[in-house]
Amino acid sequence: LEIQAQPTSGIAGAALAPAFAVIARDAFGNAVPTFADSVVLTVLGAQPPPLGGTTKRAPASGTATFDNLSFSLVGEYRLVATSGTLQPDTSTAITIDNHETIGPGRT
Repeated sequence: LEIQAQPTSGIAGAALAPAFAVIARDAFGNAVPTFADSVVLTVLGAQPPPLGGTTKRAPASGTATFDNLSFSLVGEYRLVATSGTLQPDTSTAITIDNHETIGPGRT
């Protein structure tokens, strides 16, 4: 699996953007458009997981898109994408804040 798109930050309680996109790759690194097994996203190490939204998706044309994920708590998180026996992938850090920054030095 490979996480192709992900946000780097977000606001607690708000949907993350851009949406997470996870694809399957074959042994040669090629995308597999016929991949149809469900992909699950879980929070690495967070108990209880502060992740809301649909965390299990079936892919369309080999890509599983997670467009309604949100975190309920401020913090820094990483998500892990898994599907059956495929090699999982871990996201880069996502920083969740409790407000949106409007500009330099202003909130």
